[in-house]
Amino acid sequence: MGVRLIEALAEGAGEHAEGPEHWAPEVARRFGLPTAAGLDQATFYADLAGPHGRCHVRVCAATACFAAQAGRHLPAIQGVLG
Repeated sequence: MGVRLIEALAEGAGEHAEGPEHWAPEVARRFGLPTAAGLDQATFYADLAGPHGRCHVRVCAATACFAAQAGRHLPAIQGVLG
């Protein structure tokens, strides 16, 4: 059930512009789970927790990514996306 819940939460995040407190409880109820089960997962994973616009861009900020590009990748992406 864990994978299905995460998939349903990811779908909910993609369908709603507001934060998970607005949609995650309903996702949890569909699985017969308490509200906290949906909110815990939805607020733990960064891709689910933040509001999404039309496009969702995720950029690696891990040490290896910074080391590979000396941190230049973030300004480069910001320059392209505005």
